[in-house]
Amino acid sequence: MIRKINACSINDFILKLSHENWDSVFSSDDVNAAFNSFLDSYLRIFNSSFPLKRVYTTKKNNNWITLGILTSCKRKRELYLACRSSKNPDSINHYKKYCKILSVVIKEAKKLRYAEKIKQSSNKNKTIWDIVKLENNKAGNNDMINYLSVDGNIKKSTRNSKYIQ
Repeated sequence: MIRKINACSINDFILKLSHENWDSVFSSDDVNAAFNSFLDSYLRIFNSSFPLKRVYTTKKNNNWITLGILTSCKRKRELYLACRSSKNPDSINHYKKYCKILSVVIKEAKKLRYAEKIKQSSNKNKTIWDIVKLENNKAGNNDMINYLSVDGNIKKSTRNSKYIQ
């Protein structure tokens, strides 16, 4: 769940706060009651201006990523931040060497994982092509044509066919 906060929603929030009637907050003699009234009004406006939205993430098939690779990627990020601010040629060279070594380690980890996957497969050719598609970020075209209108006549496709009858 996330909240979408941008200039438009912030302006909406400010506008709603400015139009809110705060009499219940200021008229109360009890501090706790005044605070609860303020908090209720504030949270109602906040939730209406910045509603929660459900975000769906897709799980990537990165079985080749090990704890060591994750640690190395974090270290690479730290080195990058240090290089960006220092401009020291030694630290820049160290960062570049670290990146090259990490990319070699990642390639080897992928090779080992995919070789194991192919070895365990019963249909090796299909598995190889699935890996190629995965690495090239190409999924099959699953767009199906359900209906076609010809001169006002609607024709429905068959269940397993992409072609209209």
